[in-house]
Amino acid sequence: MKSDEFPLVTIGVPTFNRAEGLRRTLDHITKQTYTNLEIIVSDNCSPDGRVEDTVQEFLATDRRIQYFRQSQNRGPSFNFNFVLSQASGRYFMWAADDDYFESSNLVEELLKADRGNVLAFPDFNLSGEPDNSAYSIYQSIYGSCQSNDDYLLAWCRNGLGYPFYGLYNLEQFEKRGLEFKFDEDLSYNSEGTFLHKLFLVGDVKFVPGIYINASTLSQKPDALTQLKSFTSYTQRTLLIYLKCKMELKKKVAALRSIFNLHCEHEAALFASAWKETSRRDLILYSITNPIAMILVSAHIPRYVILRLSPTSR
Repeated sequence: MKSDEFPLVTIGVPTFNRAEGLRRTLDHITKQTYTNLEIIVSDNCSPDGRVEDTVQEFLATDRRIQYFRQSQNRGPSFNFNFVLSQASGRYFMWAADDDYFESSNLVEELLKADRGNVLAFPDFNLSGEPDNSAYSIYQSIYGSCQSNDDYLLAWCRNGLGYPFYGLYNLEQFEKRGLEFKFDEDLSYNSEGTFLHKLFLVGDVKFVPGIYINASTLSQKPDALTQLKSFTSYTQRTLLIYLKCKMELKKKVAALRSIFNLHCEHEAALFASAWKETSRRDLILYSITNPIAMILVSAHIPRYVILRLSPTSR
């Protein structure tokens, strides 16, 4: 087996207290048609002993797996960075412990597309309430993209951070001066600015016809916490594009797309927080955060008034 023809691919699995989800995740990874894998599992000090039991079952039959149990829970960002730091493959991807590789040839097909790119990512089937039915999300968004500009504008128009779980070419990643740096101070959207910087550099590739099944039922912070994180994420994202060197026409198109998308999402989070939390706290937060006020007010007619009306409570 030539290493250039079949390079080592590292799959990092950060996990916490999801024994059944982890079992399904590992089952699908270990059955991939591409076999030159290094599988690194980091347990973020799960109190449920079934997590370690699950990994030990796979370790007994698959020597490609390495298992680490952290002595204390240091948060998800630490765990994601830890599995990356242990990687020895030329290619790397994360696998969430509540998702699974739906296509058995996922790694194989991503690797074919990733040889000259920084990132190759598949389609995603989202599954969750009410009936656990799955629906794909990316063919209509990225299916017609041909150039780096196409990918960048498609990303700015649609967001959704699932490309994060694609396959990274670490050599190309380093050559382009990128770094795996996340906004660890944010409770949500911590990978957002990282992905914007990556799409700005370009050389990303959507690979249709292969799927990761991603759960929409993952635990999330309360709406106000999400709102605060999203406001900070929006501000940082806009600054990235305002400061970057790019053709003015493209910059304006990107900023317009980001602003429209983020206004819509910010208003929806504001409406949810209005129902869930202290309205005094929400109003005080909004007053002291001009970005939040601008984003919410841009979509008040469509989202906020309807959701805050007496009949909607």
